[in-house]
Amino acid sequence: MSGGSAGEVTKAEVGAALLRCVLTPTAADVEETVPGLSEWLLSLKLGHCESGARDWCQRQGYTNLEQVVPQWQLLADALCLRPLERHRLAKAAQAPPVTRFQEQPVTFGPEEDTTRYRLLESIGAGATSRVSRCVDSSGNVFAVKRIGLSRLRRQGNFRQIEERLHQEIAIHLSLQHPRIVGLVDVVETEEELCLVLEHLGGGSLDHIIVRGPLREEQASDVFRQIAEGLQHMHSRGFAHGDLKPANILLSDAQHLQVKLADFGHSKVVNDVLTADIVGTPLYMAPELFARQAFDARAADLWSLGVILYELLTMHCPFAGTGAELTEAIQKCEISFWVDDDIPVPSSSAQSLVKALLRRQPSRRPTLEWCLIHSFVSGPGTVGRLLLRDGLRATEVSEAEDAMLQERYLLPQLTEMHIRELRNDLRKWMLLLRAIARDDLNIRVLSVRRSKQFWNRSPIAHNLG
Repeated sequence: MSGGSAGEVTKAEVGAALLRCVLTPTAADVEETVPGLSEWLLSLKLGHCESGARDWCQRQGYTNLEQVVPQWQLLADALCLRPLERHRLAKAAQAPPVTRFQEQPVTFGPEEDTTRYRLLESIGAGATSRVSRCVDSSGNVFAVKRIGLSRLRRQGNFRQIEERLHQEIAIHLSLQHPRIVGLVDVVETEEELCLVLEHLGGGSLDHIIVRGPLREEQASDVFRQIAEGLQHMHSRGFAHGDLKPANILLSDAQHLQVKLADFGHSKVVNDVLTADIVGTPLYMAPELFARQAFDARAADLWSLGVILYELLTMHCPFAGTGAELTEAIQKCEISFWVDDDIPVPSSSAQSLVKALLRRQPSRRPTLEWCLIHSFVSGPGTVGRLLLRDGLRATEVSEAEDAMLQERYLLPQLTEMHIRELRNDLRKWMLLLRAIARDDLNIRVLSVRRSKQFWNRSPIAHNLG
């Protein structure tokens, strides 16, 4: 056909239209030719100008931000920016923009030094926080726990969460001990709360347990370190509240050097019972399920007993989920046989586990008692202590030692106790000296009177 009727589209017109589509870049095409334009505008709170900026870049023939930034005044005019928007654009133009292909190190720090720390790789994440490695300007490596505040602020109970965070920080700052992970710095921004912590490269204790049960000498050493850290916490008036292998970190995995971590559920106790139920069910003491006030330090001791059982057997002493687990914990029936391939713990280890996993909180031993138990410090410990104090004339056997430890809970004397004992001893010494002096005076007076009587007697006179 030589021509087309009205309304028909010729092949030439279709081809021309297709050619125009190919040669005319779309907004997405422009974005691809100007990498990072969208992110840059969003960072300046100019996201609403994105379409106009793309069109302007297309007209100018710009393909990267390095071409756009020096011409910011022309861009501002083309976008009809308001004074504050123009000011933000001018300020941003003074420094090179961050593009998606130009990764910049993420830094953070206090207001006086906002680049003090540089973030490295992520090493863990939780419901409301992330843990990463970071390094300071001197090259020291730390771990940083980053808590997202913007997300938490949307929750109705943010005030309670904020109070708990501040309590965690206050407790952690007051706990300086070789068996507790150190809190190095606290940085708070509008978006995040960053806790800069001592970096431990050995992972957590639960990763060690899944490899198999520890030898008893290893389990004893790990238990001692945990007990020492917990003893320091309790002496400072705090309870951990969520003691479990995942919250025990290793500074040296090969030699099993451990430290307590994660004090998000820790609380001030000061001899006052609490009713706040927190923790992980597998490690929770039976009294926590009663929904009544309980001694948080005694609950820590129960958790310590569960951990010791795990170290020895690779299993938790109580199995199940939900109501089944609750019932097993409240029955408190412990079996030390787990599997034919796992050796049954020694009688010394069993006695310590049983003591810690007593159903009645008041019957659980003190940490001081745990640290002198024969499983931790070797047989005959109590006997040697009694012998040192002159309370026994002979050494005791391991069996006798176990019996003694069941009966006697030897307290650890604090400096205050020692001062009080010294004062009491000084008072007794003064009293004894006074009595002795009075007694001596009476005897001297008696001798003098006897001499006077003798001198006056006729017999003495005749003998003289």
